[in-house]
Order: sequence, then structure tokens, then C-alpha cells
Amino acid sequence: MKKLLLIIILLNCCVAFSQKTVDVEIKLVNDNDEPLQNVSVRTDDGYLMGVSDWRGELKLRSVKTGDVMNFSHVAYHEMEYKITEEDIKDKYFTIKMYMKFYELPEVTVVENVPHVAYDNKVVSIADYEMNEQGIYLLAHRMRNYSLLHLSYDFDTLAEIELPRKFDRFYKDVYDQIHVLSQDSAYWVGTMKRGDEYVGMVLTMGIRIEQFDYIHAHVSAATDQVIITHLYTNRGQELYYFDIGENEEKKIDTTVLEHIRWEEGCMLMENVRKFGPMGWRGEAQALFEKPIYDPVFNMNNEIFVFNFEDNIINHYDNRAEKLNTFPLTFHKHNSWNNKVRLVEGWNKKVLMDEHNSSFYAVFLNQGVTTLKKIDVAHGTVSNLAVFGGFPFIENLKIYNGKAYFLYANDYTNNKRLYEVAIE
Repeated sequence: MKKLLLIIILLNCCVAFSQKTVDVEIKLVNDNDEPLQNVSVRTDDGYLMGVSDWRGELKLRSVKTGDVMNFSHVAYHEMEYKITEEDIKDKYFTIKMYMKFYELPEVTVVENVPHVAYDNKVVSIADYEMNEQGIYLLAHRMRNYSLLHLSYDFDTLAEIELPRKFDRFYKDVYDQIHVLSQDSAYWVGTMKRGDEYVGMVLTMGIRIEQFDYIHAHVSAATDQVIITHLYTNRGQELYYFDIGENEEKKIDTTVLEHIRWEEGCMLMENVRKFGPMGWRGEAQALFEKPIYDPVFNMNNEIFVFNFEDNIINHYDNRAEKLNTFPLTFHKHNSWNNKVRLVEGWNKKVLMDEHNSSFYAVFLNQGVTTLKKIDVAHGTVSNLAVFGGFPFIENLKIYNGKAYFLYANDYTNNKRLYEVAIE
């Protein structure tokens, strides 16, 4: 009897052990074993467990043997994975994902085809930024990592060797460029001898937490006001504030815009009151990103694109409203008279500050289409289709030209491309 009782106790212990939940670290890599960022990991019922960071890393909390995880990325094939006993024991495993390939029609970009702008095959561009001073590249070579300053003719004006940890740029509302890592940020300054440019220097280094605190809520600025933003209601409401001097020469803060997505707010209230009601995955996906209603400073004036109320509000440099224009290109009436977003609308607006123009970005099966926005009417006209370059990255517009990063088929190095669009 004692032996039978002992066996039962041991069996119960084994079952309990096999069902215990632990936190597990995972690493997402592509087919070249490089870290894969922005991979969504969901449970079998659609619950979002998290998104991989820039290192391709993610921690899954409270998982157990037999749990099924689904991995998805816009440019890679989705895959399903079942947690094993070995994963639970090691508390670590790696997932490799493979890129999607599409048969795309041959299309041209107006009269031109994108070409490699900075032609160095041994360099991979981690990030780039541009202003009136030129183009800045974070260039990754086999043995070193450097910051390059180029002219718009792609002559190298200056170069600084950097630690590998610096991986991205940030351009603030005053057109100043900063280089960032996971723990620090530096302003990229210029060195001059008289009026002659002699190089660049990294200065005013601060911790990334301080940098984020300073810049996180600043959206735009003129010579008179600073525009800040605040999201509420799980990102379904957006406030823009203007901060400047009043008539008494005192700093004053007022509400410039209050933008609210009614449908999203109502759904959020239902989730709070009644729970997910069986569609937790859909509700979770809805609130992964806030509403998109960007603000821009163009020619020292403010433009707010309000896609929820279908208007563009135009303000002067003191945040006084000048005009309101209709915004129509992003929505259409479907067959049942429901208003829907236009297929492929990527919720992205770009500004060419040099040519005083706005552009809308559309994405369909990896193909990016660029359309010029007529601000006065809120409509768009086709401008460029990047058909031969699926899933381009970091698209920017400057002085009538489009720039983007794209990894070629042979080295998988990201290279900077350029094409005239106007």
C-alpha cells in the first residue's frame, strides 16, 4: 500500500512538473542568421505575447510544454512552433524565419529607375538621415562602424568611427540630427574654420532615458511655438498642444487639436466593461498602434492631418488657424455604404521640406506606391511605383527625389537608393 501511495505521489509530482509555467527567452533570426526585429508572437488563440526588439530578442512569460506559438512578420513566412520540454528546461530557444518572395510585374518609376546612390558593396547601411547640410549614413563594414557625412552628390565630406552600438538616427523638430544607441545619444555637430566646413563632431552626449524624456512628446516647432502631443484612451485619442509666449510674455500652453476615433473609443469602453468577449486577438491587434494623425512644420507654418475627421488644419507660426481643407484620399464608400480605408493605404505621410510638398505612401503585397497630396483638395495623384524593390525601408523625400534602403540579393547588405520623382 505504501509503495502504491509513493508511486501515485511521484506521478502527481511529474505531472505538476511537466505543467509548470516559466519565462522563456527566444531569439528570432532570418535565413542568414541575422537578428530579426518586429516579429509578432501570438498564442494559438490570437493573444499577443510580444514583439522582438532590435536584437531579435523577446521574453515569453508563463509558458509551458505544449503551448503553440505563432510567429509573423510582414516580409517573412508565418510559422507555428510548439514549446518543448527542452525549451522549458533551457529557458531559451531560437526561431529562424524565411523571407517571402513575390512575382511582381515590371513597372517603372515615372521616367527613372532607382539606382544605388552610395556605391560601396562592402558597406551595409544601418540607418540614414538628411537635412540641408547633406546626407548622414551609419555605415557597417566588416571590421568597423562609422558615421559618414555626404553631400547630395555623394561626395564624402567627413567620417567618424563609432562603436557598433550606435544603430539609428533621430532628427528633431529643429532639423538637428542625433545618433542614438540603446543607452546614449549624441548631437551631430559641424566644425568650421571661419566659413569653411572642416568636419563633424559628436557632442552633448546624454543618456537615452534623458533624450527620450526631452523629445518623446515634441511633434513640431515654428519660430514662435512648440507643438507637443499626448495619446489617451489606449491611443485612440490624441491631443496636440501649442506652447509659446502669450501677450503678457509668459509661457502659455493651449490645446491646438483634440482628435478622437469614435469607433475605437467605443470598442475600448466595451473591452473595459465586458472583457474581450471571445475576440481578444482582434481587440489586441486593434490597439497595438495609436491612431495616425501627423503634424508637420512647413515653411514655418503648421499642418495637422486629421484622418479621423477627414480634414487638414493649417495654422500660422503662432498656432492661429488659417484654413481647413478636406481630406479624402484615404477613405471610400464600399458596396454596403460603409466607409472603409482605401486598400493599401499605409498610414504614412512624408514631407519634402525643400520643395514644400506632401506625399502619401501606399503598400500592397510589398510594393510601395508614392502619391503626391494636393493639400487644397485633400486628394492624391500617382507619382511613383517601386515595383522592382519589394519591402523597401526608410523611405524619405528630399528636393524632388526619393531615397530608401534596400538589401540586394547577393550580399544582403542594405544600400541607399535614390530616384528622381519630379
